[in-house]
Amino acid sequence: MGTPSRLGFTTQPGGGAIGTAWSIQPVVAIQDAGGNIVTSATNSITLAIGSGTSGATLTCTTNPRSTSSGVAVFSGCRIDRAGTYTLTASSPPGGPTTATSSSFTVTSNMRLSFGSYPSSPTPTLLTPQPTVELRDSSGFLVTSSFEQMTVVLTVSPATATFTCTSGTSRTTSSGIATFSGCTLPAGTGYQLTASPNLLGSPVTPVTGAAFTVVGTKLAFTQQPGGTNAVPGQALPTQPIVAVQSSAGAVLTAHNSGTVA
Repeated sequence: MGTPSRLGFTTQPGGGAIGTAWSIQPVVAIQDAGGNIVTSATNSITLAIGSGTSGATLTCTTNPRSTSSGVAVFSGCRIDRAGTYTLTASSPPGGPTTATSSSFTVTSNMRLSFGSYPSSPTPTLLTPQPTVELRDSSGFLVTSSFEQMTVVLTVSPATATFTCTSGTSRTTSSGIATFSGCTLPAGTGYQLTASPNLLGSPVTPVTGAAFTVVGTKLAFTQQPGGTNAVPGQALPTQPIVAVQSSAGAVLTAHNSGTVA
């Protein structure tokens, strides 16, 4: 048995589901130059994320972990974001050099959610325009490139035509798919559904709440006329025209140009 000179992962981390302790926990040993475990070594060993998803946090039951007969056996280790990772093991200054584990994967039950969603718009542009977010089971946006996907927006009733100038298939960027120029004809009972555009994807589609697209019309709210009208002169009662919903309600947001 030689002098402690390096660290080595004698059991590599197995990875697993997001936020869940891995079934195979890492074991790190203090070794000599020949790779033999130095059983007399008493250094504590600290684990950290070496590479992986930005913002992720590693949690273990005890970290740093004291060695026993030159070996540190970790337990309860887990990471709170999906991705592909490596771990580093290090000992206090003056101890053996740092070791890096093999790569492993932390998986997640990803889900879609609407970041913004239309609510009682008029048949021009939907307000607000829809955005769809890809999140993991802990609610974090899935921003890693290997988990980007395309989402498709569908609409009910099926007889309506849903169009977007951006197209109805969008690829997520930093976990968000942004749609623009989306319109629907006047009608009730509309629902937008977002789903992955990949066969066999583990991501579950999401359907938003029902909403109504309010129809618009022009209507005289004050008729022109007057009993004492004089030819060539202004009418005693001037006409007023307003933009109304199909039910007759004045749409104030559309009446900045009301004719009076």
